[in-house]
Amino acid sequence: MFRTISTGSPLIALHPLSGTDFVADSDQKFDEQDLPSLDEFGARLDKATPKPPAPGENGAALGQGMKIASEMIAAFLVGGALGYGADKLFESGPWGLIIGFGIGFAAGARTAYKSMLRMDAEAASQDADEIKKDDA
Repeated sequence: MFRTISTGSPLIALHPLSGTDFVADSDQKFDEQDLPSLDEFGARLDKATPKPPAPGENGAALGQGMKIASEMIAAFLVGGALGYGADKLFESGPWGLIIGFGIGFAAGARTAYKSMLRMDAEAASQDADEIKKDDA
């Protein structure tokens, strides 16, 4: 239960949860009173153990990232397609395509920015709710 550090004599041991050092002579006996109670040990262990993510949270960030990426790509392609259509309609060469890709990129960036702001606001409200639960 205790991790010992051999530094010669006397024996130095580290308590696994508190990390406190104590020195014991080789003939010194440990009483059960020196050790934390089982309930106290369990409570400290539960506090130190990280909690697993809630169901559905494991892939939530990946899903949101994929959503933003697909919205950016879709806006870029739609802008390019409209620019290509304008080039064919007005016979303007590559300028419609270039301007369409630029407008598509700007629209995709704006959509991604709005999505990230919305995700940030949702995360902030969830954090506020967790703080209120912890305070109660």
